[in-house]
Amino acid sequence: MIVDRKRVGLAVLLISVLIASYLRLANLGLPALWIDEVLLLRFTEHPTPQELIPQLAVWSMTSIFGNSEFVIRLPFAIAGILTVAAIPLVIKKDTAFPAMVFVAVFPLLVFWSRLARPYAMAGLFIVLAWRWKWFMIPALLCTPIAILGANFRRMRSPIFWSAMLAIAAISFVVRPDAGDRNFFDLSFILTARRIWYVPVLAAVLWCADYLFDQRKSRDPGTPGRGKGELVEQ
Repeated sequence: MIVDRKRVGLAVLLISVLIASYLRLANLGLPALWIDEVLLLRFTEHPTPQELIPQLAVWSMTSIFGNSEFVIRLPFAIAGILTVAAIPLVIKKDTAFPAMVFVAVFPLLVFWSRLARPYAMAGLFIVLAWRWKWFMIPALLCTPIAILGANFRRMRSPIFWSAMLAIAAISFVVRPDAGDRNFFDLSFILTARRIWYVPVLAAVLWCADYLFDQRKSRDPGTPGRGKGELVEQ
């Protein structure tokens, strides 16, 4: 029996996006905004380099649709859904499909996609930067933590890295809590779940993209095509 892998892949994509949409949009307006979300909303009145793109996204949505919890959180939920859909665009291998499913349902990634915080939006740009490196710039304009998701194998230009480090440094300096002595405390880094959104997403991309290289080195498969790549019927 011949399986049309293109159709199977499309089915997995659609199911993953539907699941991701439900998990991120259902009851999105509950509970009420918490303090960090309120601060982001206030920053939209006077945008700063810190979380600039999320501020502009929230400002655009609230200018049109009002200031409800659902509307304020909607750009980040959409970013989380698009992150799932973007994975097969940048990783054209069979391993993209389990990566999509994982990102769609993993609780930490779902949780931070349902809040008006910059991590889901940064995650979308990180996935796009996996293939088009300049998307790392808007990722860093979401949060400097995005630098932890950089694809080091494809970003080797010293000029590019200098630009990324400069943006990340400026974003850290302008943070109102940057002077807090506990800001870089190890216990804070280990226990703050929001910091782990980007490393977890980057780990999924690394496994999906470069684990395949190890498989190919063990079994070259068909000449001119890696064994794990998608085959169009």
